[in-house]
Amino acid sequence: MLYDTSYRRIASVRAGNGYPFDLHEFTITPRGTALITIYRKHAGVDLTSVGGPANGFIVSGVAQEIDIETGQLVWEWDSWAPSNPHVPLSESYQQLGVGDGGNGTSAVPYNYFHINSLADVGDGSGDLLISGRNCFCVYRVSRKTGHIVWRLNGKKSDFTMGPRSAFHWQHHVRPEPNGRMTVFDNGVPEEPQSRALLLKVDAGAMRVELKKAYIHPGKQYPAGAMGSAQLLPDGRMFVGWGTQPHFSEFSADGKLLLDGDIIKGDPSYRGFTQNWTGHPTDRP
Repeated sequence: MLYDTSYRRIASVRAGNGYPFDLHEFTITPRGTALITIYRKHAGVDLTSVGGPANGFIVSGVAQEIDIETGQLVWEWDSWAPSNPHVPLSESYQQLGVGDGGNGTSAVPYNYFHINSLADVGDGSGDLLISGRNCFCVYRVSRKTGHIVWRLNGKKSDFTMGPRSAFHWQHHVRPEPNGRMTVFDNGVPEEPQSRALLLKVDAGAMRVELKKAYIHPGKQYPAGAMGSAQLLPDGRMFVGWGTQPHFSEFSADGKLLLDGDIIKGDPSYRGFTQNWTGHPTDRP
């Protein structure tokens, strides 16, 4: 749902093709469309390669673009196509039956991809960046053809990953100007703590370099899930620590400027800082 500064609902968005709307992404584009994520169940999938049944169930990651004004489905991409999968099971790091992996049954399908972030590349091509958490990979997908243009990180990365630029179980991938990209690297258990990453992506040389890793200087925050990295115009980085009930703001060079705790102890899927002026129509 979308509300104005007077807290009046001005629009609502539903997923296309009768799918349930998923909570992981809801981003508005300059085209007046909404980018959303969906989890879709597929039956009859051979899971023997991952230790599952020959006639099992999986959950794929679906990306949709919806026209906000008309509610019409503009574009759709599914990580799984039975005849020619965009992303095969072999790319997943998720173990069957472990964590959110599922056991491949109809009740608990295998969550091999786990879509959790969707963003317009922003270079005029209309291509999208899709994060597959359980594949440790960011996929650039052509909006025109639906084909994968490149893979960044993961088992089949088209990029050479520079020192400390690789990530694990990531969230909240966003393209930034001048060939940069931000990623919230959950990391654990492969890494001792989570990090907010600013990466330099050289699509010519097909190489990724770590520009800056934002790590809490006094505490280890191993966020098993969720989390966000918001690069601000002046270079500051605002970090939401996901399942760790904290948020932090860093200077461009990594100095801790602000540290906050959600004292109730609840996790926060993403955290943001921004200016806001509300104009309520009644008294608070």
